[in-house]
Amino acid sequence: MPPRGASTGVRGIWKTRQFILSHSAWILGHDSNIDLWKWNWVCSDGVVMGPKDFNPRVCSHLSLGDLKRNNGNGWDRELIARVFLPEAANSLVNCNAEESLENDRLIWMSNSSGDFSLKSAYWNLCCKDLSPISMFSSLWRSPLHERLKLFLWKVAHDCLLFGARLSRIFGNVIGKCHLCNEEGEDSASHFFSRCSITRSLWLQSKWNARVDLIPLSSGAEVVSWILNPNVVGDVISPSDCKEFSLYAFVLYHSLWFFRNDAFHNNVQWTLTEMKKRIENQFMGFWKVLVRLDAGGEERAIVVPRWTHPRPGRIRINVDYATKDN
Repeated sequence: MPPRGASTGVRGIWKTRQFILSHSAWILGHDSNIDLWKWNWVCSDGVVMGPKDFNPRVCSHLSLGDLKRNNGNGWDRELIARVFLPEAANSLVNCNAEESLENDRLIWMSNSSGDFSLKSAYWNLCCKDLSPISMFSSLWRSPLHERLKLFLWKVAHDCLLFGARLSRIFGNVIGKCHLCNEEGEDSASHFFSRCSITRSLWLQSKWNARVDLIPLSSGAEVVSWILNPNVVGDVISPSDCKEFSLYAFVLYHSLWFFRNDAFHNNVQWTLTEMKKRIENQFMGFWKVLVRLDAGGEERAIVVPRWTHPRPGRIRINVDYATKDN
C-alpha cells in the first residue's frame, strides 16, 4: 500500500509496481535467493506459484535453498507441507529439484517468449475491460433481490465456505454433506448437482430437472446455466426461462440456508419442509417480479436498480447473518 497522504504520482508508481509483480515471475536457478513470499516464481515443471500458494497462518522469508534438505539434495517435505497450501505442496514436491537453470531469470508471463514488451503490458492492463463479463452484467442488472444477487456472485467466484474450499486453504479434512450426510462430500460440486436432497427437490419441481446429468463443474458454470438454461439443451421454453431462473436461484439460496442451519444449529429440515419453504419464497419473489393485469398479460413492476458508480466512487454490496435473527 502507498504511504498515507501520498501524491497522485506516488500512488501511480505504487500501482505500477503491483502490476509488474502480478504479471512477472522468476524462473528459479540452482542457488536462487529470490524471496518466494514476494514474487511469482517457477520451478522446472513450469507451474507458476506465488504468495497466494502459502499457508496464510505462516509468514517468513523463504528462498529456494530453504525448501531443500540440509545436504541440498531433494525437498524438505515436512517444511513444504507446513508453509504451503496442500495443492501447492503436492505440486512442488513432485517437481525435480535438480532440473533448474544455472541462474535466475525474470520473465513476463503473458508473453510466450518471456520477454517484456509494451504491447503485452498494454493488453494486460486492458484485459479486465476487454474480457467477457456478460454473465455478471446480466446478474447485476437483473431485477432480482439484492441478497440473491450477492449470493450468486459468491457462487460464481467460489466464495462459499464448503469444507472442500477450507481444505484447499488449510488442509483440514473435508466433512460430510450437511444436507444428505454423505461423508467427505461438503463441496460445491456435490451441493449443486450430486446431493440427493438437491436432486430430489429438482425432480419434484415443475421442470422435473435431472440436475445430476448437467455438466456443472464450477460455481460460474452453475450461475451461467441458470441465467441461460438452454445452453445444455432445449428443455425450457423461452417463455418459462425467467420463471425457471428465479426458481433455481431461490432453490440454491434456500439450500445454502438449510445447510448452514444444520452445520451451525444442528437443525435438520425434512424434504417436505424444504420444498414448502422454497415454494413459498419463490412465490413471494415471483409476485414482486411479475403480476397479472386485467387483460391477463404479465407486467414487470420492478426495474433493475444497478448502475455503474459515478467516477471516483465504489459500490460495495454486503450481507451478514446472525444466529438469533
